[in-house]
Amino acid sequence: MESSTSSAGARGRWAEQLAEAVLTAAGYACLDRRFRAPGGEIDLVVRRGDVLAFVEVKARRAGGAGPPECFVDRVKRARVRRAAATWLVERAAACGCRHDAPGELRFDVVAIEHQGPDGGLDIRHLVGVF
Repeated sequence: MESSTSSAGARGRWAEQLAEAVLTAAGYACLDRRFRAPGGEIDLVVRRGDVLAFVEVKARRAGGAGPPECFVDRVKRARVRRAAATWLVERAAACGCRHDAPGELRFDVVAIEHQGPDGGLDIRHLVGVF
């Protein structure tokens, strides 16, 4: 039997894979997944043209305590920003991004809402939300 932590981890990976598929279909290239740095984590780093976006993925059941994007609070945003700064220093050169002039930097959220077993999913790409 899976623990709630591993179940949550599996759901998180599933949501990140779904978000990546949606973004790829929209013309983004995924540069990194689940990047961890001291004090923060980024679910996805994507690029389309000169736009580099750090993406937080949130999935929730519909009818809960609020839409998924509401769970990207001030503390979470700060952690993603810290991790993004580390990513730029460590990885930008390897992906062809010049960290001294990366183009447009953005922080996006992909919100996934489960509408129940027969209701499907509501997937929203919220651009530049923090």
